Amino acid sequence: MMSLLKVAWIFYFTCTFVFGQIRYTVPEEKDPGTYIGNVANDLSLDIKTLSLRQMQVVSSTEGHYFDVNPLTGRLLIKNRIDREQLCRANPVCLIHFEVMLENPTELRHVEVNILDINDNSPEFGEKEMTLNISETVALGSRFRVERAFDPDVGTNSVSVYHLSPNKHFVLKNSNPTDGSEFPELVLERALDREQEKTHLLTMTVYDGGYQQHSAVASIIINILDANDNPPVFSQSQYVVTLEENAPKGSLVIKLNATDLDEGTNAEIIYSFSASTTSKALGIFTLDSVTGAITLNGSVDFEEVSRYEMYLTAIDKGPYAEAAHCTVLVDITDVNDNTPEITVKSAKHSVPEDASLGTVIAFIIVGDKDSGPNGHVSCMISDGLPFQLKPSLNNYFSLITSDLLDRELVSQYNVSIWASDQGFPVRSAYTNLQIQVSDVNDNPPRFSETFHEVYITENNLPGTLAGKVTAEDADAGQNAQISYLFIGIPNKSQTSSTYFSVGAEDGAIYVLTSLDYEKEREYQFQIEARDAGVPQLSGTVTVKVFVVDANDNNPEILHPSPMKGSEVANRIPRSSSAGYLVAKVSAVDADIGHNAWLSYQLLKSNVPELFSISKYTGEIRTTRQFQGNDSSSYTLVIMVKDNGQPALSATAVLHLDMMDSSPDVLPNVNRHYNSQENMSDLNVYLIICLLSIVVLFFVIVSVTIALRCYNASDLDPRLNLCCRQEDTIGRGQQVSSSLQPHGHQTYVEVYGNSSLYKVGTYRTVPQELKDDFITIDFPGTNNSNACIQQFQQLCLICDDNVRPVSTSEVRVAICLLIRVFDHLCIIMCITQFHFTLELTL
Repeated sequence: MMSLLKVAWIFYFTCTFVFGQIRYTVPEEKDPGTYIGNVANDLSLDIKTLSLRQMQVVSSTEGHYFDVNPLTGRLLIKNRIDREQLCRANPVCLIHFEVMLENPTELRHVEVNILDINDNSPEFGEKEMTLNISETVALGSRFRVERAFDPDVGTNSVSVYHLSPNKHFVLKNSNPTDGSEFPELVLERALDREQEKTHLLTMTVYDGGYQQHSAVASIIINILDANDNPPVFSQSQYVVTLEENAPKGSLVIKLNATDLDEGTNAEIIYSFSASTTSKALGIFTLDSVTGAITLNGSVDFEEVSRYEMYLTAIDKGPYAEAAHCTVLVDITDVNDNTPEITVKSAKHSVPEDASLGTVIAFIIVGDKDSGPNGHVSCMISDGLPFQLKPSLNNYFSLITSDLLDRELVSQYNVSIWASDQGFPVRSAYTNLQIQVSDVNDNPPRFSETFHEVYITENNLPGTLAGKVTAEDADAGQNAQISYLFIGIPNKSQTSSTYFSVGAEDGAIYVLTSLDYEKEREYQFQIEARDAGVPQLSGTVTVKVFVVDANDNNPEILHPSPMKGSEVANRIPRSSSAGYLVAKVSAVDADIGHNAWLSYQLLKSNVPELFSISKYTGEIRTTRQFQGNDSSSYTLVIMVKDNGQPALSATAVLHLDMMDSSPDVLPNVNRHYNSQENMSDLNVYLIICLLSIVVLFFVIVSVTIALRCYNASDLDPRLNLCCRQEDTIGRGQQVSSSLQPHGHQTYVEVYGNSSLYKVGTYRTVPQELKDDFITIDFPGTNNSNACIQQFQQLCLICDDNVRPVSTSEVRVAICLLIRVFDHLCIIMCITQFHFTLELTL
């Protein structure tokens, strides 16, 4: 017996795969926690990764009876299962549910077959049954007695009836094949009321379970005198339909049994037999006289779809016999249930780089109605990058249908509608919020490609020069920006020596004190990096412009301070008012207002005799010298710039009176010595001059050779490539336009008569957009010689150059002469500069 029990338990807990689904079998009434099977092993899942897949049971609306261990995959009973309550008299009781796995998301269907156990005993509707049988009844007549009811199914249900031994009756249908058969008493021996009025019988019913149960009912048979005709129903079974939610008092059916007798023997009384369930008796009411069955309660298709009622009709005559019939009431479904929406495994966020078809959530829709009323369609709102994909029956997968971009839309509100196909249509609605999580797909960006910073020179180390700011369209860690200094080589040093950047705020700091006169502009790059993976970056080019400060004193060029600050000059006593005594020249290393110089006569032993031009530095007499005037004068000149605060320099000029003008004017300021005081600049100028002369003769030789070679092609009247302008006369101004590097420069030579040899030059600042080099020659002879030399060297070819032939040789000759034109001007300027140095 024990071996059979073990075999039965092994059979109960065997799982099979049916149509790709897992099926387990378990008896009812098992304690919670009872092991059913291992889903992970049956699905061939890796136990090592099972904890990451978050295995869980997705139950339907029938209730939660099972649970699964997410770490081991063991399927256990969660709540006690009563098969009779769950499936009633259905021969097969299946519970359907799904097991869901994540990472990746999977859904597996599982069925559990609930086996019946013999936990209920058969019961008779009445413990005592009474039969009234006429004594004239024929042999072989059958008399149906009430059957027993057992909630169990199969072999655990009613199996056999046993009738106590007697002389007149035997039991028919003692082994019912289904629950609809009734046991019947068959008369085998005639009755005799005079001999025995009442017969007492005992009927015992047994079920077929392992632990057999039984029930006993008593049958009292009263022998009646003859009532010839019993009532008769037109049908042994009536089938009617009734809509659920029908109003109370609705007529279900009206029975009509007939009796051929007359009088009281034909008056029929209707009643429910004891086999009618108590639930049906509570819902339906029978009129015993008319046989009308009416609705006394509410019917719900989702709860009970069919009711069975057993009725008896008996006349009022003596020794009446009963007629029996069955009424089946089928409840038809109406669309009275709204669809239900359940969202499972809804991800709180989905990365913006999620691929198409990524599963976001499982949506379960259901409707308790049946037929079209229970067929549910599901849809989501339009215009979203998501779509519903049918999975299993009433299961949908919400997947991505388009690429996502968190920077455009960071959150989606997905509206889900479920509608049935009944009339009227019923719908359900729910809302699902989906967050789009950020990925690092946007580099930091600066608002501008170039960023300019201005800082005044002589700044303190660590001064904040400016700030750059980058923005990142990403969020969280992907938008956390740090700044990195990237220097661009600047001459022999890198910009990192001078500047640094704050890693967190992008502030630009100056590490050292800047000097405008050494370097006016710096350039470097700053890189902004985010903290995402992979790390992205962006750069901006920073240009730092150093603003000039008035930190340089004016430098006096003439009188030259090389041999002290005192310089002596001679003035003829016959000079008239306005005579140019001397000219003070100074420069300032600063620019702009800081380099605008003004001249002022600070001290003079005869203040009313001399005046100085405020902007040119020319010192002139204010009147003619008189006989009582002193023979020597000392002047203190101050040169002051226009900066804030203003800086200045002073020079002392000694003037000596002389009675006549010498033929050769001595240089009282400086005596040139070839062996001393020869500056390096003069040496360079001499070398440059000699190189230009040699180059000049080479170009002239090549030009003459080419012209002679092509003499036959030229017009004799235009034998020269360029013509010379008229000779510049004495005291005239000579101007020549130079255009190196696109800038216009003018060289001007002035000749004027002066008793004293004073040579100066002045360059007007770039801000005036015209650069002038002015050379003054006071001596008449020297002026004429220099002008003639300048004409010969600088005016060989000028703007009057015109090609006289279209031949390529003529064009080449003219281009060579053009090159020489620029070279000769440079040579001329160099000669004058060198002459000026010797003069000063």
